[in-house]
Amino acid sequence: MNSEVYIFGGQQDSKKIAKINDCRIEDTGIKLITNFDAAYGSLVTLKENSEKIILCNGYSDPLKCESFDGSEPVAIAETKAQHQSACMAINEQGRPTIIAGGLSSSVEILEISGWQNAQSHPAGKFFGHSCASLASGIVTVGGYTSGTGYLKDVFLFRNGWMQWSIVGQMKNNQYHGTIIAYETYFIVFGGYNGYNSVERAEWDSNKLTSTEVINDHGGNCWNPIVFEAAPDQCK
Repeated sequence: MNSEVYIFGGQQDSKKIAKINDCRIEDTGIKLITNFDAAYGSLVTLKENSEKIILCNGYSDPLKCESFDGSEPVAIAETKAQHQSACMAINEQGRPTIIAGGLSSSVEILEISGWQNAQSHPAGKFFGHSCASLASGIVTVGGYTSGTGYLKDVFLFRNGWMQWSIVGQMKNNQYHGTIIAYETYFIVFGGYNGYNSVERAEWDSNKLTSTEVINDHGGNCWNPIVFEAAPDQCK
């Protein structure tokens, strides 16, 4: 947010707001209103007149959401459904969109009037997926559903068309991973339970054209934190 990297919550202090300053993690002294854990909750940066973070709890206070502008958190509209271990991204209209979760296939978009329902995710009630905002819509990657187990599937949601479609598959199952996206490709950093592969997917704005495993971080991380930095910035 505003070219700064923030860290929210976690097991040691579920309301903590920290910031990365050079190579140090510093506590801001500001607290969230509700608990937040990246394994269960979802967040996204909303770029409006001034940037702010939108966070939804997903678990202990499952419908609660709030915003943070760098100075103080503010309670906002609650979601209609519980989105435990879901993901959130920005749609083509610039609106936060929260997708599915362990107890719901619901897709909700944050409008001025509050969270509004969109077309449900075709994978049903699934969780542990990751998502990213692309020019043509929002993609979701991987996850787990009780019907078919772990997923390699990549889905695309075009809000303008109000529809979901399958647009490809990754090489490996992906679970509680993190995506960093660029114009013509995105990279998925694998998450928990042995799904550690780092995969690059080439993207033509409508579908995956190729996928490649480029690394294995071996970390067993739930929703690893991924952000851009200069090479060898911190040693």
